[in-house]
Amino acid sequence: MGQQGQGNWQLVQPQLRRSIQGPGSSSRKGPSRLLRCTVKGDSSLVGVSIRAASFRGRFNAAVVGVRRNRKRVEGKIGDIDLLPGDELVLDTGPGFSQRSPDVTDNFEDMEYIDSSGEKEYLSAFVVPQGSKLAGKSVHRAGLRGMPGLFLVYVDQADGTQLHAVAPDYVLQEGDTLWFAGGLQGVAFLLKMPGLRHIDEEHTKKTNVDILERRLVQVVVALYSPLIGKTPREARFRTKFDAAIVAVQRRGERMKQKIGDIKLKGGDVLLLDTGSHFLSNYRDDKAFALVSEVEKSSPPTRSKMWIAMSLGISMIAVQIAQSFTRTGKEPFISLWTGAILTSSAMILTRCMSGKQARQSMDWNVYVSVASAFGVSKAIEGTHVAESLGRLFISASSYIGGKVPILSGLYLCTGLLSEVLTNSAAAALMYPIAAAAGDSLGVDPKLISVSIMLGASSAFMSPFGYQTNLMVYGAGNYKTMEFIKYGAGLK
Repeated sequence: MGQQGQGNWQLVQPQLRRSIQGPGSSSRKGPSRLLRCTVKGDSSLVGVSIRAASFRGRFNAAVVGVRRNRKRVEGKIGDIDLLPGDELVLDTGPGFSQRSPDVTDNFEDMEYIDSSGEKEYLSAFVVPQGSKLAGKSVHRAGLRGMPGLFLVYVDQADGTQLHAVAPDYVLQEGDTLWFAGGLQGVAFLLKMPGLRHIDEEHTKKTNVDILERRLVQVVVALYSPLIGKTPREARFRTKFDAAIVAVQRRGERMKQKIGDIKLKGGDVLLLDTGSHFLSNYRDDKAFALVSEVEKSSPPTRSKMWIAMSLGISMIAVQIAQSFTRTGKEPFISLWTGAILTSSAMILTRCMSGKQARQSMDWNVYVSVASAFGVSKAIEGTHVAESLGRLFISASSYIGGKVPILSGLYLCTGLLSEVLTNSAAAALMYPIAAAAGDSLGVDPKLISVSIMLGASSAFMSPFGYQTNLMVYGAGNYKTMEFIKYGAGLK
């Protein structure tokens, strides 16, 4: 549902998940939105099962929920036969149109129940006593120009309210900063040192270990027992073991304190809770939809020095072995050291096992492994060797040391974009050495040219493992590597 990064929405009933996540669902390219509608009495869908009606192909939408006489219809979603007056929740794709004749002939009372890409929370954060941000300007504190976030106004410590906050406004202890932003923006602020959520004391009162904490989005059901009550009246934290961090209501900015907001059907609540919430409450009648926000666990700052010490120890052991085990196998390889360090971090509760698994980007590992395979294939079929001889022949034909060394550097650099740097150097050196002997070029200059060329894999994301790591994490494009890497090379 909605924009990327908000997690995969999970339906209240497990059997409905395939309707959203399966092939042909409305989660195509572009944002999807949830639409509530009612089946007309003279609709051609009456008496037809949802599967037979072919919602996805016909309307470019997937049915994710059905209510009849104010009660949820049980059973597999595709087997439900529609009746006049049935209330449907549709996950609509970018090609869906409310005004198309097929839609207007079959549905009435259509209303979007989310604001999709326009979704915006208003959340408050306090500058606590002893904060490192106190005494800094908004600009110096890094609170201007944050992606997806906007500082709307400040409730100053002296009780006055400041709108249109200037970049040079100096933050004071006790100031309450009101930010407008999307889901990821709120998650970023919750992890930011020097700021504390205005209702953090409620979060601390939940019986959730910090390693198990994460953000969860829920939509208040249309007939939820929470409707008309404030979170305080509903004893929300006690009942669900979750603290409400922010509330969004159909694009409206909620300016009240969270405990004073009277909840309505369709309200989107952002909760700070534990991993148990989805399994315990995804079938609860209070919520229509439930989703976990990926990688939203708060940082365990109290374990920072332990984690840093373990990391430094691992590096120190490898450095020490390079001096004491020269020419011998190391006592602890880098791979073994990394596994031992990760295990120690889990045992000392610097991170959880789930966090460790989530931190592994398998796309990078598969890409690196595939790059080694391509490198071996190019090397084994003598393509690289033929290319190297061609470059050396062309350089020799031109004559002079500069063309030869330049050609050698360029050829080795190009090979390093598809081979490992060691393989590129190993292939080029025998060819270059032979050419250098016949042309009287100093072997040291040849070695330096090959060394620099083999270490200049800047034009391809597949040229080196670190290129691939930043390629995925930074969402770069191959053309960006070529554009900027060509100049570096």
